[in-house]
Formats: sequence, structure tokens, C-alpha cells
Amino acid sequence: MAVHSLSPYTDFVTLDECVALLEETGHPKGETTLRRWIKKHRLETDRIGGRTAVSWTQIQQIHRDMISRDS
Repeated sequence: MAVHSLSPYTDFVTLDECVALLEETGHPKGETTLRRWIKKHRLETDRIGGRTAVSWTQIQQIHRDMISRDS
């Protein structure tokens, strides 16, 4: 039996928040790059307070893969 989250938006953050969080990694990425990743990987987005939001978990996974590829 599959386990389902009560809220599909539990880890959604705005793109501004993503940019700020990625700056802390030492490998910052801008909003344009994040939008490119969203389109390329067909990530689900939502609106929070009128701003685009995306799963922080999915962004972290893509970021990890991109950093590994560049190393």
C-alpha cells in the first residue's frame, strides 16, 4: 500500500526562497536557471502568495546532479 502525504505542498518554496537557500550551498543559482530546470525536468509548480513555487526536494536533487556533473 502506498503512503500519501496529507499535503502535496509540504516542501514547496518560492523561487526567491530557492535562490536564497542555494546561495548557502556555495553553488548559487539564479531564478533564470531555476526556471530552466523547472521547464527541462517538467516540475510541478504552484502559486504561493502570487509567486511561483516548486518542490525544494526536487530542486535539491537537480542541483546535486548538476554540481556532480560539473565536478
